[in-house]
Amino acid sequence: MQYKMKRTTPETVAAATTDGVSSEPTGTRSASRPPESRAGRAGSAAADPRDVQLHVLASCAEVLLTSGAGKLEDAFAVLAAPLELDAYACFVASEGDHSFAFESARGLSSEALSSSAIAAIVTELTVAGQRTLVLEALRRSTDARSAALRGLDFASAVIGALVVDDHVLGAVVFASRSKEAFTADEVALIDTVVCYLTAAFERREMAQHRRNAEQRKREFLTVLAHELRNPLAPLRNALEIMRSNDRAHSHVEHSAYAMIERQLQQIGRLADDLLDANQVVLGHIELEKQRVLLDAVIERAASQSRPWIESARHTLVVDLPRDAIALDADPKRLARVFSNLVNNAARRMDRGGRIVISAEPRDAAVSVFIRARGRTVSGESLNGIFADAVGHGEIADGQTLGGFTAGMTLVKHLVEMHGGAVSAHTDADGVAVFEVRLPVVHAALLQPRKAAPPPRPSTAEHVVQHRTPQRILIADDNADSAESMGMLLRLMGNDVRIASDGLEAVEQAALFQPDIVLLDIGMPRLDGYEAARRIRNQSWARDTLLVAVTGWGPSDADEQATAAGFDRHFTKPLDPAELRRLVTEPRPH
Repeated sequence: MQYKMKRTTPETVAAATTDGVSSEPTGTRSASRPPESRAGRAGSAAADPRDVQLHVLASCAEVLLTSGAGKLEDAFAVLAAPLELDAYACFVASEGDHSFAFESARGLSSEALSSSAIAAIVTELTVAGQRTLVLEALRRSTDARSAALRGLDFASAVIGALVVDDHVLGAVVFASRSKEAFTADEVALIDTVVCYLTAAFERREMAQHRRNAEQRKREFLTVLAHELRNPLAPLRNALEIMRSNDRAHSHVEHSAYAMIERQLQQIGRLADDLLDANQVVLGHIELEKQRVLLDAVIERAASQSRPWIESARHTLVVDLPRDAIALDADPKRLARVFSNLVNNAARRMDRGGRIVISAEPRDAAVSVFIRARGRTVSGESLNGIFADAVGHGEIADGQTLGGFTAGMTLVKHLVEMHGGAVSAHTDADGVAVFEVRLPVVHAALLQPRKAAPPPRPSTAEHVVQHRTPQRILIADDNADSAESMGMLLRLMGNDVRIASDGLEAVEQAALFQPDIVLLDIGMPRLDGYEAARRIRNQSWARDTLLVAVTGWGPSDADEQATAAGFDRHFTKPLDPAELRRLVTEPRPH
């Protein structure tokens, strides 16, 4: 049998209420008294106060247990008529100091009712193991607990403690100007409503705790990604120094250097993925869309993945349609999507596998497939590969393979930001298949490529030809990072000085007048942005190349760095080849 709940309104409850409700003696009491017996009471079903109470409870439950604590005013509207209530006030407990904050009310104000007095009553109720306190005949009562409401012209009130396992969440006060006392049934009804409200407060607090925990997790992962980069810079610089000093190293040493470099790149990539995945979830990344060709994006992704393909002796095959497929996309972010998928497949396959990238236009979309043929992650593991930032898979023979899949989380979010979808499965031949479905743009809508600007005349007026050695100032509070970069730059024949904070960088720059300044952003005493502004404001620094180097990722501060006067912005660890180009390339005047 099915029952349909009929919502009670204040008007219908008032119409169903009857006269002659029994009164209790004046004074105070708790809600622990059992309700009085109704056996033998005369009256029709329509006039039975119990029916009214059931309707009231049903409505309050619907409001408070589905909508939450914020709908207490709606619940009060249901309670007011049958219980002759004129006012209510709700308080929420503050964490740590056991004080109460005024949350909502009707017929009462925060100035009229002392929150500290209500807090003291709730503490007393909690210690006594009671939930509600009934204050009757307030105009004549001498009970000290009535002082909180005395002088407000109320005849009676009920104070409810919102407590779960001795944890105080708040309090609620219901008051009447005309009703001298409440019956036991009425107190029981209010007591049940207090239970509903307690559940609503608990649910709201738990939701807030979950949000806070998620925020703390996001902040921790962001800081972790930043901290991972700090040791990468000196390690990568040290590797390049060893290579520079040992040109005749053996094949074994060459292989070892290459392996170290790949693993350093992998750690840097993980840090990037971790940081960007968090930034995407938090909504801090915006796509820079433009009209691009799919084959150009795939080519860029393949280039990024080539070290992993070659090191594992895999074969990468790109088989795209001959007709151009145009996308409205951020080419950098979308290339990151495909390179992450290829890298994921390459790392989880036995050596000598085969990875095929293909595409199939479908109506107004294109499906790009990445097929990994070789012993790899099982189909069951592929089902949830995009679900969590940390995932685990199994290879074909049942051995466990743990994998940190922040990159896969990033893939999912970036594809969805492009209006697409990504999925993974295993086909009938046991081949792992990743599919990325993206909306396409008709080729006719492609904008013509912008003509390259004419080269500047190669005169002293327009091009600063670098001298050797260059005067270079490095500012970084990470001593190993600064010293290792300084060693590398000195090996290139440059004159290098090092500062350990932003203020020292400004002072050194004024004396040294460097051609290039490499500034870490997060430095003590003065951050890199302010240091750059102060250096740029010096007359001698008009042609100085200011370079921001940060561990917070490529998307965090490009605009802020430009506004501070930086010419370039790099993420740690700075690639030695990029550093060499930075030092040697001509610069426009």
